[in-house]
Parts: sequence; C-alpha cells; structure tokens
Amino acid sequence: MTQNSINTSIPVEIANGGTGQAAQTAAFDALSPTTTKGDIVVYGASDNVRLAIGTDTHILTADSGETEGVKWAAAAGGGQDVLAANLGYKSGQYYGTLRRDKSIDADDYSLDRIYYIPIYISENETFTILGVHVETAEAGKNFRLALYDTNADGEPNDLLDESGEISAATTGWKEYTGMSEALTQGPYWLAFIADGSNIHTPELTTHDIWPGMLAETTTEQDYYYTESQAYGTFPSTASSLSTGSSGCPCILIGL
Repeated sequence: MTQNSINTSIPVEIANGGTGQAAQTAAFDALSPTTTKGDIVVYGASDNVRLAIGTDTHILTADSGETEGVKWAAAAGGGQDVLAANLGYKSGQYYGTLRRDKSIDADDYSLDRIYYIPIYISENETFTILGVHVETAEAGKNFRLALYDTNADGEPNDLLDESGEISAATTGWKEYTGMSEALTQGPYWLAFIADGSNIHTPELTTHDIWPGMLAETTTEQDYYYTESQAYGTFPSTASSLSTGSSGCPCILIGL
C-alpha cells in the first residue's frame, strides 16, 4: 500500500475513520453489522445494531421494552386486508351483492330451479339471518333459502345451512333466523328455490358489477348459477350448474 502525508494507508482503515475498502458497496458492507439475508440495521440504546431477520409473515413492531426498540411479531387481527379491517359488519344490518346505486325490479322465477347468487364476505363474521322481500304474494306458496360455500373453480359447492319453508302468502320482508354460520373472508353463495311461479321478489338484473360476480364480456354481463331441482330441501352439494344472466332474486344475509 502507498503512504500519504499523514502516515495512513489508502484505503483508510476503519481504525482511522475509513472503511478499509475502495468500492462503495464493499465500504458500506464493511461498516454494516448485518450478517444474514433479511437482517436490518436499527438504533439501539446507543449504537446502530443488527436486528436479525424475523419469522416469515411477521411484521416490524415498535416495542420500547426491547433493547433495539423494535421487534418482529405476528400481524394483529390475523392479517386481514385494510378494507376488511375497517369495514365491519353490524348487528341488525343486512348485506348482499347489490350495489348501492343499482335499481331493482320485482320479478318471478322458474319453478323447479335453484338460483345461486354470489356474495363476498370481506371479514370473518358469524351470520344468523337470510332473507328476501316478497313484493307480490302468492297464497299457499312457499320458498326456501340456503347458504353454500365455494369450490376451487369459484362455483357453488357444499351446503352450509338452509331454511325450512317460508310462506309467500303475504308481502314484506321474510327471513330465516335459525342460522349461525361463522364465515371466514371469501366468496359464498346465497340460494333460493320456490314452489310458486308468481312469487315476486326484488330482482338483480344484468349489466352491473356486483361484488363476487363473474364477468365474461366487455359489456359487464353478470352471471349467477342455476340448477334444475324439484322444490324441497337443498342438495348437500351443488351440481349440474348453468349460468344465468336474465335476472335473479335479491337475497340478503345479516346478523
């Protein structure tokens, strides 16, 4: 090495206020206390020190009780996304696939057919109610409601809960309150079947994006699923599904 006028080596050694290196990255590495991929540098009680890489999925959390002032810890709340964490489901309220600015019309539905309508549950919650609003009554006729989970292909899958018969003899809000389903964040399906062809309920129609809906074309055509099924209890697993696009019942879920 060459010697300069103040009798020190070039590159300047760490002991003399340098890094002992000639290149930028090597110079930084020479001063850094990190040793392992994922380590970070934090300021402790009086010095910059190494904080070792934490466990996968853990986040950096301030903690004055730690020597370094921070630590790695599991995310609070199970790692839900920000939207879900701030939304919140409220007791006494009802939720569905309908957008707030979407108009609805009353319509009737085919006999011997199940309608599966998608809904996206944005955070973990226990739901206790399924319901619809009967717009036009049909004496002596009934309908049933159900809740299904979703398979790997995004289609209705296994039955989670179902109502008994609900009378359509009078108009107004009709609900099934015997449910207690602890749902985790994700897609589900609300199901409807009736034994009267003139039972009118509010209708979800096409050309609007609903949360959880499938969309096939640039016209934003929406889809639900249907299944041929004689009126009665719902099947334990949905099968022989067809897509529909002309309109389907507006079913709500609540707690």
